[in-house]
Amino acid sequence: MEAFSGMPSPLAAGAVFRPWHFLSWGLDALVLPTCLLCEQPLPLGRKPVAIRLPEVLCESCRRRWPKNDAARPKIRGIRALHNLWPYQGSVRPAVLAAKEEKGSPLLAAWAETAGDLWPTELGAKAPMLIPVPPSKVRRRRGWHFAAELAEAVARRRKWIYGPKVGVRMRRLREVPAQASLDRKSRKGNLRGCFQLKTGFWRQVPQRVCLVDDVVTTGATLREAARALQESGVKEVQAWVLARVPLRL
Repeated sequence: MEAFSGMPSPLAAGAVFRPWHFLSWGLDALVLPTCLLCEQPLPLGRKPVAIRLPEVLCESCRRRWPKNDAARPKIRGIRALHNLWPYQGSVRPAVLAAKEEKGSPLLAAWAETAGDLWPTELGAKAPMLIPVPPSKVRRRRGWHFAAELAEAVARRRKWIYGPKVGVRMRRLREVPAQASLDRKSRKGNLRGCFQLKTGFWRQVPQRVCLVDDVVTTGATLREAARALQESGVKEVQAWVLARVPLRL
């Protein structure tokens, strides 16, 4: 039996105790962890060791969590698209809550999960992580979920986060939200919308990994990849949390 805080349980054989170990064990026993999605208490003894999805959810939310998404749709300009789950069931509210609530504990959970599940076999040199740039509305909020996610994963993996070293993508113009358009209109909506910006002291990276939360038709990633390649990037990958189950 292990205490929730990671301290040795008073029942563990051969454990070396200090007075504060008993205090920590007692407090953990009184405070029940809650589901990060519906905030219902988790059963006693179910507190996860790591803040990973869907382990940090209650049984009801976990039952609605879809299976891993094995599909790897082809998107022009993207060498490999890595998506974790279909955008349905409990995945959808988990993504929306993390996007809309600054400082949501779900952001830490997504970063931990993506840091573990996104690919690690990337060759001799890992790509630079760059988030897909947000819309004007998102920028006004003062934070961007994809950027927070990319920075957290880069920090966890000890990789380079582009904006931190002066390499970022920006929007050249505002366009109607992709979600408000049909499939045909999405394809041309973002044409010429993105540009890669680098500091005068930085060379254009050879390998870039675009980070976003959800992919639908792939139009945003396709246009972002085109802008990167026109700037001299040789290889573009894309990592997303979820994919809307449509045929790309």
